Parts: sequence; structure tokens; C-alpha cells
Amino acid sequence: MELATIDSIITKNSINYDDIMNNFILWIEKGKYTPTSHAFGVGRCCLKAIYNYKKGIPVLECGNKEKEHMSNG
Repeated sequence: MELATIDSIITKNSINYDDIMNNFILWIEKGKYTPTSHAFGVGRCCLKAIYNYKKGIPVLECGNKEKEHMSNG
């Protein structure tokens, strides 16, 4: 995820949340940014947030909002 974020910042020359999330989707689904072309190390909360974004939920609203949740991907 860090590589996907850095790639977006360099490419866009700014912080573009939608571009970062699109890079996360490429990481999960295509294995971009991995040495083996397979994503690894993604947690359930992050994965849910990424797929929420893919379903059309706005980037700043796709993570878990429950205060009780310690992992807000």
C-alpha cells in the first residue's frame, strides 16, 4: 500500500485519494507493486474499504466508521 501511495503522489504531484484507491485496487486485483504479482498482507478492514470504494462509495466514506472498531481500514 505504501508503494501504491508513493506512486500516486509522484505521478499526480499531489495527494489524490481517488488515484491512491485505484492503485490499491490494482494491487489487490492485479498484484501491481508486488514482486510475485500476487497481493499479500492486506487486512480485512483495508480490503473492505477498498471494495467499498470500488462499489462507488466515496473515498473518504468507504472505511469503517464505528468508534468501537480499533481497525478502521
